[in-house]
Amino acid sequence: TRYRRFLQTKKAVVSTQSTGEHIDNAPYRCIPFRIYTDMHERYIQRLFKPMTEDDKLTTLGQLMKQFLPDSVVEVGDSDDPDILKSYEVAAGKRIKIQGIETPLNTPIQWLSEHLSHADNFLYIVVSDFEQLAT
Repeated sequence: TRYRRFLQTKKAVVSTQSTGEHIDNAPYRCIPFRIYTDMHERYIQRLFKPMTEDDKLTTLGQLMKQFLPDSVVEVGDSDDPDILKSYEVAAGKRIKIQGIETPLNTPIQWLSEHLSHADNFLYIVVSDFEQLAT
């Protein structure tokens, strides 16, 4: 059935890297996400790893820099030893998840665990600040 296939796909996506089973506080293998923007009629849909090769947490800022680079500005190294770089939202942009302007240094793993929809996708909306005022 479709539901059974959905559960198999879900398990494959959110299972942990080492065991194949979901364990609390263990990173997911991949985080599915969609980015919706005012600039494009289509959305960006991909998978994103919650950890780097050297076991550093990946953040919303890193995801945005990789898939929609004009939406963020790199501001230097992070103060957090588990996070590589710090980012700020680009001038004139807003980035929201579930209607919340989320800090860019938030780990993707945490966002997925707390703000993903029932389909396990993390839906990110990038809008122009000026368009919101009109």
